[in-house]
Amino acid sequence: AWEDEHLLVVDKPAGLAVHPGAGRPAGTLVHGLLARGAAGGEDPLRPGIVHRLDRDTSGVILFAKEDEAHVGLARQFEKREVEKTYLAIVKGQPGMDEFEVNLPLGTHPKNRLKIAVRPEGGSPARTRFRVLERYRRFSLVEASPATGRTHQIRVHLQAFGNPVAADPLYSGASEIFPSDVRGVRQREGEEPIATRTQLHAARIEFVHPMTGEELAIDAPLPADMKRLLGALERDRQNG
Repeated sequence: AWEDEHLLVVDKPAGLAVHPGAGRPAGTLVHGLLARGAAGGEDPLRPGIVHRLDRDTSGVILFAKEDEAHVGLARQFEKREVEKTYLAIVKGQPGMDEFEVNLPLGTHPKNRLKIAVRPEGGSPARTRFRVLERYRRFSLVEASPATGRTHQIRVHLQAFGNPVAADPLYSGASEIFPSDVRGVRQREGEEPIATRTQLHAARIEFVHPMTGEELAIDAPLPADMKRLLGALERDRQNG
């Protein structure tokens, strides 16, 4: 998406893990970036990484190519000076056009893969939301997280009653079918329209750690989310 001698901004496709983890020794975004000169930070398995995206989330992710740039970016993230904007297709229609969810998050008490709202002992987490489009059974929402907790947007939307579409952990279904769009019973042999969490990191705004320049970098909506929005629009017109 954007690059200079100090930084690299990548438009990550959905389904690609950012860094090696359990069962992922190779084939991650980091392996490609090592070849592009990503560097910095203390963990050799996570060169230049200053923030992360969930495996199924697409969109902009920022890397440093050297230690000095890495330190400068990490400081901005720590001070919450980096602004990130996400787009999510959610189930249902939020009750308000603009709202804020301010709920502490921590590991789910029964499922270590999940995050849960934890009023006692959770880490503070705050996200602002704005409804951009309302369809008959889904909505397009803009999310601006003020903190950077794991699964924050996904859990906050679930807590508000409008989980991200096709989110296997928090929406109860990992696929969206044409019948879901129309609100009818599923037909046999129906092909899904969406097969991953419908969440996209659309924009990142930060100050270049070496030049002081204010940067805003966008990643266009990926094809699978456009496809679902197209189906939702057709359903709205036919409805």
